[in-house]
Amino acid sequence: MRVNGSGKKKPEILDDNMFTDEMEDSQPFEHIDDAGAQAIAEGLKGNPNVEKLFLGWNQIGDAGARAIAETLKLNMTVTVLHLNWNQIGDAGAWAIAETLKVNTTLTQINLSANQIGDAGARAIAETLKVNTTVAHLGLWQNQIGDAGAQALSAALKVNKTTDLDLNGNQVGDAGAQAIAEALKVNTTVTHLGLYNNKLGDAGATAIAEMLQVNKMLTSLGLAKNQVGEAGAQAIAEALKVNKTLTWLNLSENQIGDAGAQAIAEALKVNTTLPCLVLQQNQIGDAGAQAIAEALKVNTTLTSLSLNKNQIGEVGANAIAEALQANTTLTRLDLNENQIGEAGAQAIAEALKVNKTLTGLLLQQNQIGDAGAHAIAEALKVNTGLIVPCLSENEIGNAGAQAIAEALKMNTNLKTLFLEDNQIGDVGAQAIAEAFKVNPKLRDIFLARNCISNVCSQAIRKRTDTGQKGPTIYDQVNPLAFSLLPRFATADDLQTVFCLLTGEPALEDKHQ
Repeated sequence: MRVNGSGKKKPEILDDNMFTDEMEDSQPFEHIDDAGAQAIAEGLKGNPNVEKLFLGWNQIGDAGARAIAETLKLNMTVTVLHLNWNQIGDAGAWAIAETLKVNTTLTQINLSANQIGDAGARAIAETLKVNTTVAHLGLWQNQIGDAGAQALSAALKVNKTTDLDLNGNQVGDAGAQAIAEALKVNTTVTHLGLYNNKLGDAGATAIAEMLQVNKMLTSLGLAKNQVGEAGAQAIAEALKVNKTLTWLNLSENQIGDAGAQAIAEALKVNTTLPCLVLQQNQIGDAGAQAIAEALKVNTTLTSLSLNKNQIGEVGANAIAEALQANTTLTRLDLNENQIGEAGAQAIAEALKVNKTLTGLLLQQNQIGDAGAHAIAEALKVNTGLIVPCLSENEIGNAGAQAIAEALKMNTNLKTLFLEDNQIGDVGAQAIAEAFKVNPKLRDIFLARNCISNVCSQAIRKRTDTGQKGPTIYDQVNPLAFSLLPRFATADDLQTVFCLLTGEPALEDKHQ
């Protein structure tokens, strides 16, 4: 039973959340209140066919949650219940917890983005000690602190839940330590989300100690906390012995070069981690050099994000050298660093040799025309790259013309991002001409350059053959890409990048 209404697309929740817009497969109604929820609850009593109930993005509150909960005490068909974004507090959470003591069919519950605090979390935790059917529990973006986390950790020691999502709460070191202790003995949880909480080095260290003995956890999100060098070093030690973790997100912490160096040492011996996200961590050239050395010997890592750090020419040169030796990395995100023209030229030389990298993000790196020209030369011979991002790089007509010449020869590229540069009519026309001879290129993003309206219209006529083919998105088209009524941001570019390459997001595997 999908309860939709307005048809308005709700924003996708990013950053580690287990329950996403795609999973929910519904749109916000935003008009169902407690009375509406009570009516739905009555309807469920006489309907034995409903298996999935999506009521997210409404205003049912505690009263509506209680009504739904009472009905589900008797209902034995509903297996999925989504009540996210509904102004549900501790009272509503308590009512749902009481239902779970007797309901034996619900397997997935999403109570995210409500107003549930420690009291509600404790009620749910007590229920989980006896409930054996709930496998997926979404509690992100509530008001759960250490006390609630400690209660949930006690339940984890006996419950069979596979996913615990506490992103966007108020869990500190004490709560993290309790969860870590529970996961030392838990044998079912595979995903732990603690994004955007308040844990620091002590909490990270406790989790690291857990990773040395836990053999089930495959996905760990610790982004946007207060983890520093010490916490990163502890996690690095755990990675040397852990054999199950496949996705680790430490973004938006403060691990610095020392933390990056410790993790790099771990990558030299770790053989199971394919996806690592270290964006926005104050990592400079020293940290990048250490990671580059690890990439020369690591044969497992396929996706690496170093977005929004402080990597300059020296670090870029080191990474470029590593790319000439590495044969497993397929996606590299260096967006929003400071690699400059020289760094781009070094990476371009590596691209002439590297055959495995399919996605390269270099947005906002001041590479200029010289850097664009170097990458263009590499694209003439590179056969692996599918989606390069060169937006916000001070590229003008000369750089665009060089890229256009490369596009005439390269038949592997699918999409090219050149937004927010300084490309004028001459560069745009050159790219349009390349489109006509390149059979594989699908889309190019040129929004917010210096292309005149007259030139834009002319290009559209020139590239419009009446058949399905490439599309140019420029400043005349108000959509940077379909479905989003605004120009693309850096995060949007990463989303599109992931869609085009068919792989999980670098930052948020569980979105």
